[in-house]
Amino acid sequence: DKYKNTATLSDGEQLKNSLVAEVSIPNGGTYIGKKAVQNGEYIDWSVDINAGQSTIQNAKILDEPTSNQVLVESSFHLFDTTVLSNGTYTKSTELVKGTDYSLAINTDNSTGKQTFELLFLKPITKPSVLEYKTIIDANDQEKVSNKITLQGENITTENVQTTTDIVVKVSGGSGTGTG
Repeated sequence: DKYKNTATLSDGEQLKNSLVAEVSIPNGGTYIGKKAVQNGEYIDWSVDINAGQSTIQNAKILDEPTSNQVLVESSFHLFDTTVLSNGTYTKSTELVKGTDYSLAINTDNSTGKQTFELLFLKPITKPSVLEYKTIIDANDQEKVSNKITLQGENITTENVQTTTDIVVKVSGGSGTGTG
């Protein structure tokens, strides 16, 4: 995204000069992104939240994994970031559950499908990184998917939801032995 600014220099009522400039904001308008990597029987998920550095009040993450994966509650870690002048960022300190955010994992008792809701307890103004795992409950070459949404006050563009798919590889084996 580019933002345009015009500065004017006046002497009383008389305009003396006008300057126009544009600035690009790295990740401007980017609210949420997700990556997934299979790690044995797990999928490691990494979620970039608020990469565009918007000010968002009452920010809430809603996540809907497909029913062929199981959320690992103990694997959830939310990190603050250090933002560089070029807009890139890296993970820094881990945020504290109960102080900085709340986490609720919900399971539909009839289908077993799980969802989670992560609520930021303070306004956010810079990126955060959420990392967590799911256990794969799928067959070989089956697709698992995950839809995540960021909601909150002051979000003005439509880029607040993303879906990530990964095809899993499951190996199995059997054997016998005599002695």
